[in-house]
Amino acid sequence: MPEPRILSIAHRGFSVDYPENTLAAFRAALDLPVDGCECDVHRSSDGVVYLLHDHTLNRTTGRDAAAEALPWSELQTLDAGAWKDPRFAGERLPRLLDVLPLHIGRAQLVIEIKGGDPALVDGVLAAIEATGAVGWCAVISFDFAALADFAARQPRVPCLYLLSQLPADETARRALVDQVLAARLHGFDLHFQAVDAAFCRLCHQQGLAVWVWTVNSAQAAAPLLPMGIDALTSDRPDWLTGYLGQRPA
Repeated sequence: MPEPRILSIAHRGFSVDYPENTLAAFRAALDLPVDGCECDVHRSSDGVVYLLHDHTLNRTTGRDAAAEALPWSELQTLDAGAWKDPRFAGERLPRLLDVLPLHIGRAQLVIEIKGGDPALVDGVLAAIEATGAVGWCAVISFDFAALADFAARQPRVPCLYLLSQLPADETARRALVDQVLAARLHGFDLHFQAVDAAFCRLCHQQGLAVWVWTVNSAQAAAPLLPMGIDALTSDRPDWLTGYLGQRPA
């Protein structure tokens, strides 16, 4: 019997070769193609939901400011590409409204809500519904309350709880699974060093998915595949799609 298909997700787009969380990175990943692209969102000081991983703008734009400190009129002038390579100079920070349409009909956009600001949850939901992307996205977050709020308001969009570690105690693990089930989330998105076969079995027995981040080598991926994980996220989506494609059916 064929093994279940593992989804390939490009981490912040094709981030190994392109400036992360930019239109260039997503277009390159979608051309591979991949099953999905992961992105990170913040909210500008005037309420625009835009893509950025860090809580400050320093690393990818050179601007010394917090992610939420500037209005969109200023954010959209920043160079978000030159830090990666001079050939990407002039690449801008995109709005979520700009990125969602690229994925409709092609792949899933996996949106990480950074923090638990209810206004950010509102903005993400509004952007998804305004672009007609309900069937082409998922939402992830380390903030459980934000996820539960989103899931309650838009149950058609899969929501997965991000965790970098799992409790070792079996009772605590079952309580975590019960918490996710009660909130009607889709499953978990776990750091690759945190996941294990026993937790995958527990999740699958309850109908929950297990996604894994961020896997950039065969050495890291090989122990994960027998566990029955449902998706792998990688900075190297070109390698990942090839690696998964070479697995025996």
